[in-house]
Amino acid sequence: MPSRLNKFLSGGIYTGEVTEIHGMPGSGKTQFCFSLISNLILDTKNTALYLDANNSFVAKRIEEILIKKSEAGQDVTDKLHNVKVKIMYDIYDLFDCLDILKDELYKQEKTFFRYLKLLVIDAVTPLLAPCFDGKYLDGLGLMNNLSQHLHALCSEHKISILVCNNTVKRKNLSIQPALGLNWKYVPSISFCIERLNGTSVHKIKVAKSCRCNLFEEVTFSISKSGITD
Repeated sequence: MPSRLNKFLSGGIYTGEVTEIHGMPGSGKTQFCFSLISNLILDTKNTALYLDANNSFVAKRIEEILIKKSEAGQDVTDKLHNVKVKIMYDIYDLFDCLDILKDELYKQEKTFFRYLKLLVIDAVTPLLAPCFDGKYLDGLGLMNNLSQHLHALCSEHKISILVCNNTVKRKNLSIQPALGLNWKYVPSISFCIERLNGTSVHKIKVAKSCRCNLFEEVTFSISKSGITD
């Protein structure tokens, strides 16, 4: 991560926590995830699992960032094997995947799961939002179940969980994470990302944290090499 952003994040995305980034479509949430994954796997054996509910994962983009960040002549193709992607169609797909992940982390038989450090859910909104419009009987129960799954995984296995979420506007035109008041208590820390006036400059602001000052913010850019100062 760039130095300013790394300092803003108090050293990065912490293990043992559920971190949320929320913002409007096009605000840079997915690119933030791609940069984080690339930094994680570039010079280590660490792995990342990407649960894609938006059909937004682009392996070529990860490869591009890795190439730009790597030393000249370094082959980064094998590093792409350190990222696994699963498509999520509904909340029950997500529960099934998290159950399988829990079993694999306990067994520690496969190299990928022994080195797993990051779980990305991009995004939780299309999975949970239909649970509150009559499609399912107990939206709040499903949300609470998901919260228990996520917190158990990150605390028991010391992985980082990064969840993307959309935003909604309040009556006073300020924005807040989608999914309502009850979702507010699921992430341990929450950041809001905005794109400034259609430029490549983005702003990230603290919405919830026990480490950072509330509403503290910093700007960053998104280029071919991912996130930069």
